[in-house]
Amino acid sequence: MSNTIIRAPRRYRFVVMDQRAVEDDRLSWAARGLLCYLLSRPDDWKVLVNDLRKRGNLGRDGIYRLLKELRTLGYALFLHKRDQHGRIRGGIYLIREIADSPFPDLPDTVSPDTAAPGPAKPEALPTTDLKLRRTTTTTPTTTKGRSSRCEIENQVLSFAPWVPDELQNSVRTIVGELDRAEAQIVIDEWAGCMALEKIDTSLLGYLQAMTRRYQEGGFRMNLAEAIAVIRAKQLGE
Repeated sequence: MSNTIIRAPRRYRFVVMDQRAVEDDRLSWAARGLLCYLLSRPDDWKVLVNDLRKRGNLGRDGIYRLLKELRTLGYALFLHKRDQHGRIRGGIYLIREIADSPFPDLPDTVSPDTAAPGPAKPEALPTTDLKLRRTTTTTPTTTKGRSSRCEIENQVLSFAPWVPDELQNSVRTIVGELDRAEAQIVIDEWAGCMALEKIDTSLLGYLQAMTRRYQEGGFRMNLAEAIAVIRAKQLGE
């Protein structure tokens, strides 16, 4: 039987890619085409929507729709860039040849803590929340005392790899009123919300609200345990 697929000689300008991506029927034909094009680009190529629009026959909204489809199925990841205050300042796309979740152990179906006012009655909290509630009242301390406590506690706090280095000192200050175990739980929960792109406002402002909820007894732990596992794996703890 004669060939029905006519291929060019493999001398130059050819692409080798995993066939699972091409055959993934969860993707639309258009999304598969865009994925193939992106995987044909150099490793350091930047995905720019305006550039893609000029190279094809789709408008801006069409490109965004296909990129969203790739993100939903794990072929693309958008990493937000933030300034020193945690404010979003653009971002970059990472394109994967094999679909995967950036945080495979993270339960992305759960609704993270939104830092809204907590319930008025302790009995309204789930059992896990009751266990997390502080059993002692925070006693005001002098600046000197607090600084000394923070200095000791902060030596053993750990951060998920995606938490920007430039924010970590500010994070330590925000959770400085909590003991080490409490501070680590709040930081991990916050990092989980960050990983799932649930924080649309200031990262530090969100953490402040989350810390306040913990102190007031209205904190709900949804992601912290999963983040602790991921952090331990990636940091070798």
